[in-house]
Amino acid sequence: LKWNIRTALMTILFWRGHREIKVFGWKIKLPIHSALAFYLGTTLVEDLNRFPSYCFFCVFWLLAATNEYRMKNPSPWHGSMTLFEMWYTLLLNKDIPDDIAEFENEGAIREYEAEIERHYEQEKALAKETAERAEAVGDFLKGGSSNPEDVQEDLSTKVDGGPSINPLAAALLPIQQALGEVCKVVRIARSLLMWDESHLAFIIANACLLLSFVCLWIPWSFFVRWTSRTLVWTLLGPWMKLVDIYVIPRMFGDNADPDEALRQYARQQVLNLALANEAVLQKREDVMKERAMRRYMFGRYAVKVPAWKEYRYRDVPLPESHAKPCREPQKIKIRKRSHGQTLKMNITPTWGDAVDESEE
Repeated sequence: LKWNIRTALMTILFWRGHREIKVFGWKIKLPIHSALAFYLGTTLVEDLNRFPSYCFFCVFWLLAATNEYRMKNPSPWHGSMTLFEMWYTLLLNKDIPDDIAEFENEGAIREYEAEIERHYEQEKALAKETAERAEAVGDFLKGGSSNPEDVQEDLSTKVDGGPSINPLAAALLPIQQALGEVCKVVRIARSLLMWDESHLAFIIANACLLLSFVCLWIPWSFFVRWTSRTLVWTLLGPWMKLVDIYVIPRMFGDNADPDEALRQYARQQVLNLALANEAVLQKREDVMKERAMRRYMFGRYAVKVPAWKEYRYRDVPLPESHAKPCREPQKIKIRKRSHGQTLKMNITPTWGDAVDESEE
């Protein structure tokens, strides 16, 4: 990942060509990303009204760049449809069927994977060298000099004791669960960024492209300036004293005591909190009943099937795999229907045909 990010930044910064075209038989690589970055930067510093538009366009630009990077992989299983092919399919309602033969592009795939492995080993060696240098500097600061306390900022006495008991050990489980949710979000974002969810990435890219053109014609400075003026002149002026005299008493009573109003507000908040706690307890009871009924009907263990691609490693078919699109639609005949595990219950569960009938 570090190598890919560094390569992308150097490609943009140093105007390195990446898009190859042929002109009169000559192959030329155009630095499209660098030219686009230069245009966006030079126009943005002159007109900050374009900032929202450029933010949406940068999302589209990032997705287009990751799609271009993914298409460089010679493996047909790793690739995806290009943006132009998706637009062609969307506008003309025509698919682009593609057969995948056994061992297709095997030689190119081997070379590509070897190149990726070589870059990975280089990054690994560089990280190891950096860690060794940092360790050497740390050893020098701790005890390598004749007077180590002269170079240490921390002059407190160090006490080497035995094993300590971590008082936060009992509170680490919620932190681990929160980190697990963060990992899921990051993996879902990666699946969208790398076009594993190609249809969702295509929708997001086109939506951001459309919003970038819409936001380009909105006078943001005008709206921000007049919104700020309205808020300041409305809420911070001396006429707010009139609001305090004539409006506030009507809301809390003519002879309302501020302390009594505060106590009423506090009692109302406590009442709302009690109602919220009762709703939480009711929801917890419903969840416990549903979990117990699921164990009774379907077994002890249950696994949540992810609706998004939360996997850490992507499953790719083997080189000897093949695929062939179905060009002629076939009629599907349902011979047997098995109900899932959808339960609708309050006290008595509803399952199977009863669920379908209730939905109808």
